[in-house]
Formats: sequence, structure tokens, C-alpha cells
Amino acid sequence: MSQLSVAFQRLRRHEVTGQFIRYAVIGCANVILFFAIFNALTPAHPSRIRTVISYASAFLITSVFSFFLNKRWAFRDERRERIAHQYALFLFVTLIGLGFQTSVFALLLIPLHTHGRLGRNIAAVPGVPISVLWNFTAYRRWTFKAGPIPPAV
Repeated sequence: MSQLSVAFQRLRRHEVTGQFIRYAVIGCANVILFFAIFNALTPAHPSRIRTVISYASAFLITSVFSFFLNKRWAFRDERRERIAHQYALFLFVTLIGLGFQTSVFALLLIPLHTHGRLGRNIAAVPGVPISVLWNFTAYRRWTFKAGPIPPAV
């Protein structure tokens, strides 16, 4: 067996690595879906406010898609009880990620808005790594943590 194959087998057995790889695959699909929705919602010559609203809307729409795929596939969370509570926690964590991502986007949009659609899409990219690391860590630690969801008080 080659060294690369042995290394790959070790990575596959490491729980966090497997979760992150599945999370990343879902994230790639989400990015494609995000940009499709973002560009569909953004008119050819939008105001800056309309662009930010389109951006936030695309982010929130893709969060629903992301919740169900991450729950079932990335984190393999089979719990069915209190799914609304779990989604609320997921949405809260995601909104914090949205805040990070949208802040970076809005700041970069200032110099890049004059470049039209290309400038808007370029401004959307740098906030993604911040959001990815925040969301993965928070989903793993709080949203899809192994064990039962605490009962409602």
C-alpha cells in the first residue's frame, strides 16, 4: 500500500476529519447554490442596499439546505426529537456567521461596487473562510453535538 493510501485511510478513520470533509462538500454545493440565488435576486444595476439584502437572503435560503444535509450526512445526527430547537440553534450560529460574512462583504463592496456584478461576486468571497471555520466549530460543539438535546424547561 502506498504512503498516500495509508495516510488517506488514517484520515478517513479520524472522526473530525471525516466530518469536516463532508461539511466541506456540503459547503461547496451551498456556495454554488448561494451564488445562483444571489445573482438571480440581484438586478443588473442594483443599489448597494439591494445588493446586501440579496446577499443576506441567499445566505439564509441556503442555510435551510445546509441544516438538513449537515444534520444527516456531515454530522450523522439521527435525533428526531426537538428538531425545531436544533434548527433554531443552527440558525443562531449561522446568523453569527452571516454577520461575519456580511460585514466583510459590505466593507469590500465600498471599493468594488463600481465593477458591477464581477465586483459584487469578488466582494462576496473573502468572508467565506471566516464563516466556514466559525460554523463548523459551532455546529460540531453545540448544534450537532453527540448526545441528546437538553429537555425544554
